[in-house]
Amino acid sequence: MVKIGVLSDTHVKDRVRRLHPQIEKIFTEANVDMIWHAGDVCDAVVLDDLRKIAPVTVVQGNADVMTGNHFPLIVVKQIGKMKIAMTHGQGKFHQYLRDRIMSVVSGAYPFRYFEEQVVRMLPTDADILIFGHIHTPVNRYKGHQLLFNPGSASIPLYKQQNPTIGILTIDAQEVRREIIPLQKIGFQELTWSMRGVIRANQCLRKLMSGLHKNSVK
Repeated sequence: MVKIGVLSDTHVKDRVRRLHPQIEKIFTEANVDMIWHAGDVCDAVVLDDLRKIAPVTVVQGNADVMTGNHFPLIVVKQIGKMKIAMTHGQGKFHQYLRDRIMSVVSGAYPFRYFEEQVVRMLPTDADILIFGHIHTPVNRYKGHQLLFNPGSASIPLYKQQNPTIGILTIDAQEVRREIIPLQKIGFQELTWSMRGVIRANQCLRKLMSGLHKNSVK
């Protein structure tokens, strides 16, 4: 039996000041044999902290490029009878750039778009496909392949969501999978830049609300 702690989108020093304090406790108590990080590490100190718990496998996220980290785009490993493949999910640079432009023009892509992109990127004979990027959990089968996204360990996609991590337990040809919610991160744990973004969004919402009320009158 092999236990894998899975996390993604930690965004340390980018959006949050430090790795979520519950992660070490949860992975240690679960006695994970290894940890897989699906990208957007941002600060390499995160990997040093995780290696104190178990060996770490990591892939490159789009935010890692901007923070100077260099990890593989895709990792494929055989664990027992299971082949596991992992990527962040943004694709190559031209794909990411195209998606960013299109999201501005037409709004956010549905989650299934990124799931389908991950399936195209990773080996067709892989049993488990791990990815990140969308900041919300995915835990379902597409055909014979398990699509597993632990969600963001820092800032979830929706305000009402909690940060999340995951654990995969591989026993022979069976996989038990779990998404574990963490406590919400307090405002004081955000970086100054992230606080600024939140305040700017709040001001923008108030401004738009005021304009709407005036137009109704």
